[in-house]
Amino acid sequence: MYFRVCCWSCGVSYDIYDLIGIFEGIEDWDQKYCFAGKLFPYWKNSEHDEWTLNNQAEIYRLEKIATTDTEYINYCNDRIAQTSYFKERGIRDVILNKFRIGYDPNYKAKVSKEYIKANKEYQEQEKKHSKKQFKKKDEDTFETWDAVIIPSNGGYTVRNTDNSNPERYRKRGRNEFFNSRVLKDNKAVFVVEGEIDALSFAEIGVNAISLGGVTNLNRFVTFVGRNKPSEGMILALDNDKVGEDASLELLRALRRKGIVCKNINVYGDMKDANEALVNNREAFLRSVNTALSLF
Repeated sequence: MYFRVCCWSCGVSYDIYDLIGIFEGIEDWDQKYCFAGKLFPYWKNSEHDEWTLNNQAEIYRLEKIATTDTEYINYCNDRIAQTSYFKERGIRDVILNKFRIGYDPNYKAKVSKEYIKANKEYQEQEKKHSKKQFKKKDEDTFETWDAVIIPSNGGYTVRNTDNSNPERYRKRGRNEFFNSRVLKDNKAVFVVEGEIDALSFAEIGVNAISLGGVTNLNRFVTFVGRNKPSEGMILALDNDKVGEDASLELLRALRRKGIVCKNINVYGDMKDANEALVNNREAFLRSVNTALSLF
């Protein structure tokens, strides 16, 4: 079950952790988590305990590997060298360690009931109790992901490295926009769709903040309206129909907030920042620098 406070006028949305932070003056995520546990101890035994079921640190607590999200993130970051996922995407270890990016080859992901109902293979696997799945409760099905862990202020994103699996992402915690701290720098900021796109910009020494998907436009506009960058923003969403439409919508919304922004294609014929980085790093950098020169 999800409990959120939403304002249909401005689009802002808070979960229980956001509200604890506001009313109790708590900034640290682990402290918010513990405070919520004291307020709502029955969550621990709830039949709809998403708070616990989606917390990998809770699962690992039994193995004495990690007891908090922070420990879990550090645990995964220590294992980042065990995957070639980012190396294949042109992102160096120095960048991964800067952002505490991690790797978990045994992430236990809850499979959505909608996906199970639509997928005959999963239905058969459930009957056979596949080794890649386990049951935590009668109504819950989990599978093991080979995953990368991308922290943000207040949570983290889990990305399944298996591109053939339609179940690709999980979110943990508040999950503010990845690399939002760059809004405080006195530099123009690129806006991209995904976290790996933001890492691709970091790879060439340029600031970028990730939306975490085009479904977050309203929340992003509200967030940026409260944390205005001093040097403006360059919209560089994916180079496809969805990205183009979202860019136009975002451009209008940000300008209404009084934010200086431009919509510029810095990818050429490539789809996104990472594809541009891998295809031709030098050409990507030149295109980005040309865009920055307009500010």
